Amino acid sequence: MEEKINFRFLFIGLLSILLTTLSITLVFHNAFQEQVKGDLKNSTDIIAKNDTFLSDPSRLSIYGGDGIRITLISSDGQILYESSADESQMENHLSRPEIQAALKTGSGEAMRQSSTLGYDTYYYALCLQNGSILRVAMEIRNMYSIFEKTLPLVILIGFLILLVSIFLSSLLTKQLIKPIEVMAQHMDTMEENTPYKELIPFVQTIKEQQKKKMETAQMRQEFTANVSHELKTPLTSIS
Repeated sequence: MEEKINFRFLFIGLLSILLTTLSITLVFHNAFQEQVKGDLKNSTDIIAKNDTFLSDPSRLSIYGGDGIRITLISSDGQILYESSADESQMENHLSRPEIQAALKTGSGEAMRQSSTLGYDTYYYALCLQNGSILRVAMEIRNMYSIFEKTLPLVILIGFLILLVSIFLSSLLTKQLIKPIEVMAQHMDTMEENTPYKELIPFVQTIKEQQKKKMETAQMRQEFTANVSHELKTPLTSIS
């Protein structure tokens, strides 16, 4: 029984560690992702206000860097400027979901898997006054990458928590079992000394079984005494 209780405590502890780690990773990832999206939208709005690049797209180069990728796209999907590649070698972008959304509603966004392992790329597109599309993009660590990066720390913390769980489960198990052992040593008064109310039906059942055994033993004793008496009476008469 003690081993089963210890095992269940450890199982619950390990499951709690796993669920807590996944939950915290998910919460922080979503919070970071939303912050990056907000910053990228603000950056796009700031760039769009300085519309001098409409006559000379190369002026957009001053806004590049720090992991930000800037693309200027015509209303028919042709690349007019690209900060991280040769725009003449790039395919038409009219079918991209963020471009389609920007043409229809004024702005659009999309998330796609990056060519860099462990990253996703967030795209935000804004339709300008002349009908062209200003798109700003940034790579964001995906959840798998964040979890992989924090895995050594998670394992260390999990190991420490596991040691504490083993100690606490052993301590709690002994505290749970000890009153039951004391009750078992005093069978005559165990109904009055029941440590847990959940054990009351069990104790009552044992008491009833003991009572039945005593009644059965008494009946056997009386039966044996009666038979012995009946056998002795004829023998006495004969003698």
